Amino acid sequence: MPPRELSRSPYQIGQPFNPWRGACGFYIPDLVSRLGPIVILGTRRKLSHGHKRLYTLLVRRWGREGPCYPGQGDLVRELACSERAVRMWIEDLEAFGLILRRHRGRGKGGAGQPDEYSFLWHPIFDRQEWTPPIFGRDPFQRNSYHRNSASKPAGRTAIR
Repeated sequence: MPPRELSRSPYQIGQPFNPWRGACGFYIPDLVSRLGPIVILGTRRKLSHGHKRLYTLLVRRWGREGPCYPGQGDLVRELACSERAVRMWIEDLEAFGLILRRHRGRGKGGAGQPDEYSFLWHPIFDRQEWTPPIFGRDPFQRNSYHRNSASKPAGRTAIR
């Protein structure tokens, strides 16, 4: 039996991409959350629940338009964990090749600006069946199976 061919995506491994569901064809955090305890080679730590929560939060912050700039303090508050844990998870996600962090330097008055996070295509995403983007459709549009009650028959109909 020939080996199963993986689906071909328009992205190369390590290439930045938009993780929004309509842009890549599937919901990225679903794949990441299904991963087992994988050891991250660069740091020798296992991909934990905290890593997956952070990745999901960053994807949700990204949205339809592009990069997200959450400060580490915001991430600490939203994930209810320590700043050290968030820094470690960010380093691990970078070492695993899921995200790319770009330091943006200092702003006015010497205060540090939040880092910019972008998402990188990873080999685990190639195992997902890829569908083309749905840019022409409103993502909040109701599907055909969500019909309003006026379109349903009033009562039960007997089959004879």
